[in-house]
Amino acid sequence: MTGFLTDKQPHRNGSVCPFVVGAIRSNNIYFSYGNHASDLEWGAHIDQCVSFMQSLRSDQTKYGRAIIILLPENFDIETLLNIHVRNKIKCVMSFLMLGALYKESNAKSLHSADFFPLRTPSPTL
Repeated sequence: MTGFLTDKQPHRNGSVCPFVVGAIRSNNIYFSYGNHASDLEWGAHIDQCVSFMQSLRSDQTKYGRAIIILLPENFDIETLLNIHVRNKIKCVMSFLMLGALYKESNAKSLHSADFFPLRTPSPTL
C-alpha cells in the first residue's frame, strides 16, 4: 500500500489512490481476509464489510477510510471478477467503492492508457 497506492501518480498530480492516503493518515484502514466457497458466503462477507464501514462515525472518516479484503495468492481471477460484479452495486448504493485488483489487471487509469493502477501482486478486493 505505501509502496504503490500512496506514491505519486505518474500521469496527474496527487497519489495513485488519494482515498488510501487519507485512510492511512487518519488511521482508518482495515483489513479482512476472504477465501469463501460460495456466492452466498461472499455476499455475506461483503455485507459485513459494508455494515462495518457504515458503523464508523462520520467524524472518524472525513479524511478517508478503506477495507482491503486480502485473498490467497492463487485465488481464481474469474471468481474474483464475478464477486466484484455481483457486489459492486450494493457497495455503490452505500456510497462505497469496490474494486477487483490482481496482477494481470488491464484496467487502465482514467488519466493514461499506459498506467494500470489496479495491478497488485496478490488478488484483492
